[in-house]
Parts: sequence; structure tokens; C-alpha cells
Amino acid sequence: MSGIRNVGKRSRIAAAGVLTVGLLGTVGLTQAANGAPGGTNGVEGAEQHRSFQTTERGSCSRYWIVVNANGTPARGSCGAKSSLKLGPGEYQVNWKVKERKCARLATIGLPGGSGSETPGFITTVGRVGKPKSSYVATYDTNGNPADRAFQVHLAC
Repeated sequence: MSGIRNVGKRSRIAAAGVLTVGLLGTVGLTQAANGAPGGTNGVEGAEQHRSFQTTERGSCSRYWIVVNANGTPARGSCGAKSSLKLGPGEYQVNWKVKERKCARLATIGLPGGSGSETPGFITTVGRVGKPKSSYVATYDTNGNPADRAFQVHLAC
């Protein structure tokens, strides 16, 4: 069955097993992986978390973050806590919930309203030993680690 069904303030679109998700006004392609080869997933180091304030009030049911290429958060929902850069093309995103039973959707993209990020690839996986953190790795089109701005949505 296909069509649009209104559910309160939300609309659901069902079309023969195909689900299209728009995040932050954009549509992105996500690659899933079990960690990046040679990455620092799970390795502790000198970490400097960058936090930010949101204007949302009440209980939080939204989990997304927009991160600059240098690892600083550009903006995020009430469910996002902070982000940090671990190394070239390697990042950690911290959430206010345990993200292990959630789906992570990530896309490379600039935080602003114009221009476009240099093309590349992105992977994301849960951070070893940190149930409220996601590991994100970004690469250039040749598969080499590269710093890229990105957006992550946690669907729980």
C-alpha cells in the first residue's frame, strides 16, 4: 500500500518497502561500517569535547547534530551533547541517550545554507566502550581519511 498517512503532526510515506528520509531539509546517502580500518575507534586519547546550547524545551525526542570539519558542533537538537575531532577524518559524537539500539544516518555536508562540501565518503558506528557516543569517519573519493563537515541523525 502506498500513500501518505497523517499521524498527529507527522506524515508517513509508505511505498512498497521504500522509505525516503529528509534530514535537516536535505536528503543524504549513508554508508554503514563496523569501524574504519586503522581508525581510533575505542582508543582513548586527549579529548576536548565541544558542547553547545539548544533552544528546545521539554522532553527530548530528537537526536541530530551538524559538525564542522574541525570537529566543532555547528548546531544540533536537544538530544545531541557534543562532538570532537579524534584525528584526520575521525570524529566522536556524544548523545544524551545510549545509541546502541538506534540507527545512525550520516551524510557529508556543509553546515551553512550555501555551497557544497568536497565529495567523499562517510561511515559511522557505535564507539567502543562508550554507549552514548558514535564514531564517525570521513574520507576523500580515493578512500583516504579526510576532514569533512557532516550531519548525523540518530533514529531511536
